[in-house]
Amino acid sequence: MVVASLDENTAAKVLRQVEFYFSDSNLPRDKFLKQKVEESEDGLVSLWLICSFARMRTLLGLGEVKEEAVPEEKESVGGGGDIEEV
Repeated sequence: MVVASLDENTAAKVLRQVEFYFSDSNLPRDKFLKQKVEESEDGLVSLWLICSFARMRTLLGLGEVKEEAVPEEKESVGGGGDIEEV
């Protein structure tokens, strides 16, 4: 698997988008994401799930995202927007 690094501008956009997904202004209204967070034992959702969102696929230049294509070492994102390294 090839993992490309992001330029500074794209990385900032991705960070802002993930922060938005888990923000107090979005998460309470986003039924799908809120359900996924609540279903998780530790309040985390997979990085694969985040990368499967249309806006993230566009920002990252991804096509169809398959779970096995996401690196395991950074696989979960929590309600506070933190990436948990496993």
